[in-house]
Amino acid sequence: QSPFIHSLAKTLVKLGNEVRVIAPNYKESITLYEEIDGVKVNRFSGFEELVSGGGIASNVKSSFDIAYNFPRFVFAMKKEAGKFVNDYDVIHAQWILSGLAGVLLKKKKPLILTTRGADMENKGFITNRIIKYVLENCDYITPNNEHQVKPIRELVTKPIETVPNGIDTKLFSTKLNDRKKYRKDLNLPERKTILFVGWLIPRKDPETMIRAFSKLPSLMQLKSKDAPQLVIIGSGILENEMKNLANELKINDDIIFAGAKSPEEMYSWYGAANMFVLPSLSEGRPNVILEAMASELPIVATNIGGTNEVIRDGKNGLLFPVKDVDALAKAMTKILKDKKLTPALSKSARDDIVNMGYTWESCAKKYIEIYNKAITF
Repeated sequence: QSPFIHSLAKTLVKLGNEVRVIAPNYKESITLYEEIDGVKVNRFSGFEELVSGGGIASNVKSSFDIAYNFPRFVFAMKKEAGKFVNDYDVIHAQWILSGLAGVLLKKKKPLILTTRGADMENKGFITNRIIKYVLENCDYITPNNEHQVKPIRELVTKPIETVPNGIDTKLFSTKLNDRKKYRKDLNLPERKTILFVGWLIPRKDPETMIRAFSKLPSLMQLKSKDAPQLVIIGSGILENEMKNLANELKINDDIIFAGAKSPEEMYSWYGAANMFVLPSLSEGRPNVILEAMASELPIVATNIGGTNEVIRDGKNGLLFPVKDVDALAKAMTKILKDKKLTPALSKSARDDIVNMGYTWESCAKKYIEIYNKAITF
């Protein structure tokens, strides 16, 4: 369910490493062992409901989940990983809970922990104690953005190196004049298209986006034939609520809930869009932003850590305050109305992402350097 981890793992294999991924099963029909692009994948069962949809962070609804499900999850992961740990040189944990399993498992193996933003948020006394314990027992910590470095340093003195995710800039390379072709291929109406990609969960705040979108026709005094459409890629616990909101606002005919898509399908959806919107309350360094930039899309996103490290307001995208419906509506309106702004933002976004060098190979090589340091630490 994590395309960026898949991309990292297969690139590590391509560079000559043996990689085994231990992960919870998220569908009962999924096989518990398989090889994907040379990566060995072992899954453990019993937590399908906890990890489905937007993942653990969005599915935790009570202290019962923390007190009962978290320990079970961690020990199940430790048990599965324990079958193979002696065959490998390094444990690389993704997110805090996996890190806790790694701490219990590590013995003399170096442990690298990658934090991705949401797992580091303040969630209460017990969870914060777990976060501190895991960080204290890692050998290296690799946040995927600079925004996380300061709060980590306030907790521990462990080595920290920021490693941004990679992106395939050849796959995500749509030209502005290809938009109509992609809309036709996807059977989308021929209208200006605003795209959202992400889980429909509270942290992604799809409600602000839908409410802002509902204000566009009145702000711009558009005739119905010129009105844009909003395409939502993703699923999650808020899906039905968002569909009901669209009906309530009488814009259900202008919103397409396209559901979740595989990573292999996504370049077409970026290609069909004229603008990308991400209204999240918090992020690590979202790959969807990088993919949209590579696809030469003008971007409107919240001014939050991680996102504002790559989006330069007014240069390669527009930033707006969290939960500010009017500000988002005005930013989207500006891009739709200003014919000179779209190509300027789009070109800058593409140029920036290429110049940053965020490839999966550079990401994997950085991790290999860290693995070697940890082994000889």
